[in-house]
This record gives sequence, structure tokens and C-alpha cells, in this order.
Amino acid sequence: MTYYLYYFVPCYLGVLSHLVYFRHGEHHLYSLLYLNIALLSPCVVLVALRVFGAYGPETLGHVLRLQLLYVSSIWISMLFYRSSRFHRLSQFPGPLLWRLTKFTQSLTNLNSVGMKNLDRLHREYGEYVRTGPSEISITDPDSLSKIHGAASSCIRAPWSDMAAPLKSVFETRVKSLHDKRRRVWDRALSTKCLADYQVRIATHVNELVSEIYKRDGAPWDASEWFKYFSLDVVGDVAFSESFGMLSGGRNREAVSILEECQHGLPIMGPLPWMFPILTSLPLVSKPFYRMVGWCYERTKQRQKRDVLSSDIMGALLSDDSSGKDRDDWLAGDSRIVIAAGSAAVASTLSFGLYHLIRDKGHIDTIRAEILREEESKSSTTSYLDAFINEILRLYPPNPSGFLRTTPKAGIHIGNRYIPGDTTICTPLWSLHRSERNFVEPLKFQPERWTTKSEMVIHKEAFIPFGCGPYGCIGKKLALMEIRTALIELVKTFDFAFAELQSGESFLERTRDTFTLLAGELPVVATKAVLDAKL
Repeated sequence: MTYYLYYFVPCYLGVLSHLVYFRHGEHHLYSLLYLNIALLSPCVVLVALRVFGAYGPETLGHVLRLQLLYVSSIWISMLFYRSSRFHRLSQFPGPLLWRLTKFTQSLTNLNSVGMKNLDRLHREYGEYVRTGPSEISITDPDSLSKIHGAASSCIRAPWSDMAAPLKSVFETRVKSLHDKRRRVWDRALSTKCLADYQVRIATHVNELVSEIYKRDGAPWDASEWFKYFSLDVVGDVAFSESFGMLSGGRNREAVSILEECQHGLPIMGPLPWMFPILTSLPLVSKPFYRMVGWCYERTKQRQKRDVLSSDIMGALLSDDSSGKDRDDWLAGDSRIVIAAGSAAVASTLSFGLYHLIRDKGHIDTIRAEILREEESKSSTTSYLDAFINEILRLYPPNPSGFLRTTPKAGIHIGNRYIPGDTTICTPLWSLHRSERNFVEPLKFQPERWTTKSEMVIHKEAFIPFGCGPYGCIGKKLALMEIRTALIELVKTFDFAFAELQSGESFLERTRDTFTLLAGELPVVATKAVLDAKL
């Protein structure tokens, strides 16, 4: 009897721990604490046994065996529950291994094409796919207002806590804190500020054009140069600092610093509870802290300068409402403004240039529209705007989308009920390529946004910058950069793929690193020969 009790008690406690504690609430921020308890508890027990004289030669083996039984029982109970019909999400279809553990998605994302992995699941299982123990991926357009709308009671998912204790407007999960911080950002991105930023953007566009002229018909990697351009703009409008990347300054190392850090996001993103553990390991966490350090250094340098012109960080520095967490907010926001502020622009310009080269008709139409605009002194560039929209539809800056957590009471989407504390993923790559939302969704067709509006079935499903209260605050600035750069490039140059390049390898090398990372795009540029008919 004692023998069976010896094994039964830790197993019983393990199952009970899962059902009563681990199955409820969020635990991702305590993973390092749990690990420390697991490592230290055998030592504490052994010391206690020795103090009370109950220590023997086999004691260590017994203690470790009991711990193994306890931990194993927790995992077995979790796996059984997740695969059973008793699970609260059992009615949603999805592959078994994905339902059992998020490690499956993490391993699948080793190829850095997570957006395609999710898209494959949606094509097999439909608009609602269970992609984790407590996660559903949804491409139903009717779900968007319920999940992301102004009246939605959903909040950001645990993924947003990965950089804790750093804080940012992009990662804040408490709505009141988010709204408060967003008002500070609104001041930095007001209409007046955007008008000032437009002048600065034009300066960097001219510098980009000048650098392309220097290539004198030689091949250059457009993706890389667009990264330099977008980061130079960020340096100017966010810090009133010249990063000097287009001119070959030492800050070009920032590109590799940012990308080195982002490469781990597709793998760690599905496992936010692993982040506190990994960031405690110096060797593993080095890329992350190197990136945070580089970004925060820009803030400290901005703080030292008495700059009269307005910029984003100036508005954030002038805000005193953050209290004792001010440095955490500044470090977090500086990281977001640099990484997110440059990635969307660089990737959109890269994919835009790819399609301009693939179909010369686009560049001719845009060029003619620009010339008509200049002659009439109007600001109507409908085809250019449609072209940019189509780029953003097929290649959204955050292809795997946004994660939200449902409220305790759950939400209803049509006749479906999503239980509380469920993580919901809105994969933009799949949403924008769904036949339910767009006619011929895989076809690049700018006219769907102008003369062929019937090709857009659900316009509300087009959300490349997100929507609702958590929508991208820098959307207008990003679109301003993209439009200004494309107008000048189209006016000035004719483009072609470099010799022996077809552009297909560009798409194959594109990666989902939370933001869409465009592949190498070797091109040649020559001075534009304007058709007199234009």
C-alpha cells in the first residue's frame, strides 16, 4: 500500500496542479520563477531531510523521482486535456500537433515563412483553425469588428509581454495605459508635424536618387538600399539625427543588429513564456539586448541635444506622465519606432519595385499620372495609391498578423462562440489572399482599388496596418514615405532586374520575421526615357 501511495501522491498532485492552477489564467511571465522552483526545490527538500536526520544514500534518487512524477503528470494531464473533446476549443478544427503544443508552430517557423504555414492550414481547415492549445486563427471578415473594432473588449495577447519590463505603445496590454501613451504619440504625428516630416523625407529621397545615380547602371540590391533609406528617415523624423546610412556611415551595422534580433521572433513568438528564461541567459539574449541598447542610445543622444525642430522622440521625452517607468517606456518606444518604423517602408518599396519591373505597364501608368498631376498642380494620384494598396494587400508588413485575447465572458462571432481567455490570431497574409474577401486574390491587380471595385468583396478585410484602437499609429507617416519615394523613383529611372535575375529568387528569399523581410533584389537603374505621348 505504501509503495503505491509513494507513486500516487505526486501523480495526483501533478494532475491537480494542472486542473486547478495551470489551466486557468496567464503564467507566461512566471516561467523563470517556475524553472527556479523546479531546480531549487529538490535541494531544499534534501537539506530539510538532512536537518531532520532522514537523509540516506538513496534519498536523492527518491526526491528526483518524485519530482519527475509530479512534472510528468502535469504534462500528461495537459496533453490529454488539450486533445480531448472536453477542451473548450475542441469544436474548432486543426492539426493534432498544433492543438497539443505551440512548440509545433515554433519548429514549423524555423523556415521563417510562418505566414505561409498559417495560410496552408486555413486552406485545409477553413476560416477558423485551432493553432494552439488556447489559440484560434481566424480569417472570417465578420470577425474583425468583434476582435479589433473600437467597441471590442479583446486586449493584446501575452505575446505583447515578451519584452517586459520594457514598455511601448505597441505592446501595452492595458487599454487605459495604451490610450494615455497613444495621446503622446498623436502629438508627435499631428498634421503639423507630418507637414514638417514631409520636407525631411523629400531630402532623403533626393539622397537616395543621388546614390542610385552613382551606381551608373551597375547592379545594386534595392532591398538593402531601401532599408538604408527608411532608417535614415527614422533617424531624422524620430531623433533629428542623421544615421548616414545612405552615405555609408558606420550606423549601417544597425541593419544587421535589427535583423539578427528579429530572426528569433518567428521561433520565440509562439512561446512567450520562454522569453523570460532566454533573456536571463547572456549568450542567448545578446542580440536582443544589443538591439535594445543601440535603439536606446539614440534616445539618450537625442536627450543631450537642444533641438528646436520637432521630432517623435522629442514629444515622448517631453512627457512626464510615465513616472518611475519613464526609462522603460523610452527604451521600448525607441525600439518600436526604429524597427517597426523602418521595416514596413523598406519592404513595401522593395515589393513595389519588383512589380514595377515585372510589368512595365505599371510604371508607365504611374509616370503618366504624375506628369498630369504636375501639369494640373493637383494632388490626385489614384493609380499610384491603388498600386501601393495592392502591394500592401499581397505583402502586408506584419504577414502573420495580430494576436488578441478574448475577455473572460468570451465573444460571439455570428453563431460561433469563442470562449474567454482565448488567443485569436488574425493572419493578414491569409486574410488578404482569401477568395471570400477578394476576387482572384493572388493576382496583382491595382485596378481593384479604382475601376474594378467589384474585385474587392470585403473592403473591411484590407487592414495592412491593423485597425481599431490598436491600429498602427505611424500609418500616415509610412504611406507618406512610400508615396514620396515611389514618385521620385518612377519619374527619374527605368528599372530592370540585374543580369541573370528574374526576380523569382526575391520572392523565395522573403521571410516572415514578424515584419515581412524582403529578399535580395538585384536591379539596375538607368535614367528614365520619357515617352512624348505621356
